[in-house]
Order: sequence, then structure tokens, then C-alpha cells
Amino acid sequence: RYTTSRAIADWAWNEGVLTGDGLGLATGRSFPDALAAGVHLSVSRSPVILMDEVTGDAKAWLDSSHGRFGRIIVLGGVVAVSHETEFDAKAALRTP
Repeated sequence: RYTTSRAIADWAWNEGVLTGDGLGLATGRSFPDALAAGVHLSVSRSPVILMDEVTGDAKAWLDSSHGRFGRIIVLGGVVAVSHETEFDAKAALRTP
């Protein structure tokens, strides 16, 4: 589910479906936050990515997305996505 969320975001970005500068981060352990926010983020044409921590493939994806997303929206609060994960994601997006 984690890899799939990134693959769908990449496909939608490459096809011009996603054009927004926001990136939603939701936990992959529970679906309600991502499901509810998906509608909101679709209005701004931004993806929701499932991410519980920034390691390995997730970091590589964020690194490769440098310049694509200007803001991160954490879905479900700190209970769902930790401050550390949010910080690491923002740092990876800022690093060229």
C-alpha cells in the first residue's frame, strides 16, 4: 500500500492529473484519514501518500520529488503521523 500510493501519485503527476503543490501524509495503518482527506486534496489536485516513517524507499521518493511539492498536510494529527515523520518528510523535500 505504501509503494502503491507513491506509484499512483507518480502516474497522476506524469499524466497531468495532479498539478497542486500540496502533499498529504497519512498513516498506512488505518484508512479513515486518507479516505476523508483524499476528497479535499483532490480539489487542489494534490496526492495523499501513505507513510508511517521516512526510511528507504519513502525517502528516495521524497528526494526525487524535490521541487514538486511546496507544502505538506499531515492527516490525522500526531497520533497518526508523528512529528518526526513530518519533519523528516519536509527535510527530504527541501534537500535537492
